[in-house]
Amino acid sequence: MSKYENYNSTSRNYDTQRVPVASDTIAAMLQFFTSKQLKDIHVLDAGCGTGNYSSALLEGGLGHVTMIDASGAMLQQARDKLEDALADGRVKQMLEVKLPEIPFPDNTFDAVMFNMVLHHLEPLNSKK
Repeated sequence: MSKYENYNSTSRNYDTQRVPVASDTIAAMLQFFTSKQLKDIHVLDAGCGTGNYSSALLEGGLGHVTMIDASGAMLQQARDKLEDALADGRVKQMLEVKLPEIPFPDNTFDAVMFNMVLHHLEPLNSKK
């Protein structure tokens, strides 16, 4: 969980202050670096928050996304936002996970996306 902000409470108004900037650029980079069409790409959105980037990429044609975040409340906002994509299988999973843990085997995803999250993480060698 972030040492800067309590995202369980912030989740209620998070989307009024943040938008998925440059999702079209991210989509282009995904295609370039994977050499796949967007519809064939499976992305892990690590630190997905309320799902703004996943939502924008799915609307732009991304094939599949798996989402993880340390905040259950942020994930609930994402579930509400991406209800249709969950129902049709484009969102594979949404899991409450505290980074840097990534509970998937290597080569599960074509790409991993960390948008606006790395500065919230504790160093691996930090004392609790």
